[in-house]
Amino acid sequence: MTPPSLEEWRKCVSSLEKAQLNILVKSVLRLSENEEKSLPLFRQLQIALCDWLSHLGVFSDAQQHSVLGGIDENLLGFAKELDLAIGEGKPKPTFTVTVCDCRYVSCSGRLGLIDVSECEELEELPEHAVTHIICDLTSLYCRLLYALNRMRQLPNSKDADNAAPTST
Repeated sequence: MTPPSLEEWRKCVSSLEKAQLNILVKSVLRLSENEEKSLPLFRQLQIALCDWLSHLGVFSDAQQHSVLGGIDENLLGFAKELDLAIGEGKPKPTFTVTVCDCRYVSCSGRLGLIDVSECEELEELPEHAVTHIICDLTSLYCRLLYALNRMRQLPNSKDADNAAPTST
């Protein structure tokens, strides 16, 4: 499948306002013109994650960007694994991002946490976390991919659980 353009991907995300996405793309991610025309998987995932964080409504744009910077290495590794699995037709790997008490963030494969309020790295939580919000980024990607395929009006697009549509 052809990677989406930034404009196509913009239509798939639901929570980021146009100005927020423009700041993310121009100032934080610094996408090249080529990346805007054919958005690499890693960039798609970064935008999807910021869209989800925005949806939560508890993080400022600066805090969202701090999260991206703190998990970029893990997210890049996941993007490579996901790209390989898709290319080989294998099951997609799972990648989760966890928010604890609307302040601490970690992800699959990351040993520490990011304290987004203080913008610092922590080895462990300073106290027991009461609230945990988890994003399954693999499922979020599948959902956005489904929206992209529907927007492109691809006849045999798969739905979010990767099942082919049934004919009635």
